[in-house]
Amino acid sequence: MRYLCLSLAFAGCLSAASAALADEKQEELETIVVTASRIPVPIAEVASSVTVIERQHIVDRQSVFISDLLRDVPGVAVSRQGPAGTVTEVRIRGAEANQVMVLIDGIKANDPAFTDTFSFTDLTSFDVERVEVVRGPQSALWGSDAMAGVINVITRRPEQGATTEAFLEGGSFETVAAGGRFATQTDRYQFDGSLSYLDSDGSNIARSGDEDDGYENITATVRAGYTTDSSINLEFVGRYTGSTTEFDTIDSQCDPITFVCTGTGLPADANLETDNSQTFMRFGGDLRSFDGHWKNVAWLAASNTDHGRYADGVKTGSDEGERYGVYYQSTWDFAPQERVDSAQTVTFAIDHERLEYTRDDLNKKMDTTGFVFEGRTRFWEDLYLSAAVRHDSNSDFDDVNTWRVTSLYTFEQAGTQLHADFGTGQKAPTFTERFSFFPAFFIGNPELKPEKSRGWEFGVNQPFADGRWAIQATYFKERLENEIAGFVFDPVTFLFTAENADGTSHRTGVETALQASITDAFDAAATYTYLDADQSDGAGGFTAEVRRPRHMASANFNYRFMESRGNINLNLSYTGDHYDTFFPPGAAGQRVKLDSYTLVNLAASYQATNRVRVYGRIENLFDEAYEDVIGFNTPGIGAFVGVQVKSGR
Repeated sequence: MRYLCLSLAFAGCLSAASAALADEKQEELETIVVTASRIPVPIAEVASSVTVIERQHIVDRQSVFISDLLRDVPGVAVSRQGPAGTVTEVRIRGAEANQVMVLIDGIKANDPAFTDTFSFTDLTSFDVERVEVVRGPQSALWGSDAMAGVINVITRRPEQGATTEAFLEGGSFETVAAGGRFATQTDRYQFDGSLSYLDSDGSNIARSGDEDDGYENITATVRAGYTTDSSINLEFVGRYTGSTTEFDTIDSQCDPITFVCTGTGLPADANLETDNSQTFMRFGGDLRSFDGHWKNVAWLAASNTDHGRYADGVKTGSDEGERYGVYYQSTWDFAPQERVDSAQTVTFAIDHERLEYTRDDLNKKMDTTGFVFEGRTRFWEDLYLSAAVRHDSNSDFDDVNTWRVTSLYTFEQAGTQLHADFGTGQKAPTFTERFSFFPAFFIGNPELKPEKSRGWEFGVNQPFADGRWAIQATYFKERLENEIAGFVFDPVTFLFTAENADGTSHRTGVETALQASITDAFDAAATYTYLDADQSDGAGGFTAEVRRPRHMASANFNYRFMESRGNINLNLSYTGDHYDTFFPPGAAGQRVKLDSYTLVNLAASYQATNRVRVYGRIENLFDEAYEDVIGFNTPGIGAFVGVQVKSGR
């Protein structure tokens, strides 16, 4: 903790901050955000709390997994059950992980076979250009999974001409990573393809024993586009990830006759393994007419996820999820004929999706059709307003309506921005919660009802020192009804099940961020989040939600030298103490408090020639021992070195 405090003091003591932590200077007002609205909008016109992680920051940090970068986003908490390749959950503002929608190049990536949660476990950074994180209820724009926010992962795009690059790195835990990319673009054609590979022996997940739990990942992406003379753009995007994860068992056994349970209830060494695959595809196009004032977009998307479970090399079961969607969107720009203005638009969108879940002999399907209307307008050049409403028709539940309104006002001379956002959200129960059965552990509940929420936020953004420094602060408050409790113990069957909890859950907090360009070569950024998330305890009171730290903070310092050929990056991430639930064999869950921790990562690189870059990093520099989830060990200090070779632009 002392390292973090010194860094925050140096960075400016975080006097306030949060609507947009982005690795860009305040003056770069034309940064375009594609997730906070149904259309691309300049970040200076976005009223919602949004963070943009740019490619340069990804390169400077050298983080292999996107989830490690998300630790430093205000309002975001990351829980990982051990070393690389283990289950990784990302929560926004105290919500559950499956209440956060994840898009990859506009493709919905939440996994129907994994409790509707996206597998951040396997999301590596080599092919990622930028990440947008929009916080707060976004169901009015994007539907069920976006109740707490949206994370949009945008892969790399080609530049004019041809580019090839490759990298090779290795280091601790017998880790080897390699990859390559080829990209080209002409006036009409574009192509971008990449392939990356990661293999690690890992470390031991369990507190006891000495068996390391390894991980292997191969990811391939392809993007191909064509532009005609008639303002028509066509594009295909495809992504595949295959991974193998070794993991441990939970030491708990129950006799089906006597119902006597034994064991520790904690992870223990075992020869268990999962083979996972994710495939995402999207094909579509857009047509612009009336001098660009009318834009129509249509696309098809499909995804498939498959999780095979193995014990001692023998397959014990599998889960498969599929999503097929047809989407159409039409936007009219009411700005004067001589210019196009995203602040004067109306948008209508319709989407139809089919979700399918297969687990061993179980097969379930669900259809959803959504209708969206969004309007954006501007008054006096300084006040931006938007409103959106969505109607979802679902084959398994009652129809649901959600809405959202936002406002942003800029005081031009001071540069001060005030923003407010108010909206509702909803989340349909997952296939796992409704139908799954895990012997001696869990049985689903088909009578579950959708969760519903509403929330609001108010914030201020303030640049100063000619835009070289910027502070932001946002206060938010949300309430959730029909919250689905996923581990309710039934003393009759000795199994856990899912139930809609009585009462209302509350989530209140403050997100702050500071960004500073101290010199032309030295940048600093810092964040702090306070979160108070509680749920009904069933007895008229409230109890803190698990895996939601009350305090989170980060600091990042980046220094360029030798005419920017060299770079040093120091990053600190603080996670405060928080509760988790421990399940003793044959008993109800018990609250356990996990200690706070600070992770310190140091990365350095040097551009040896125009084509060759060498780099290295130390992760968990001070060998911090910590647990995000009760009983699951995480890696200690690790060192890695690599080389990148690039030709073309």
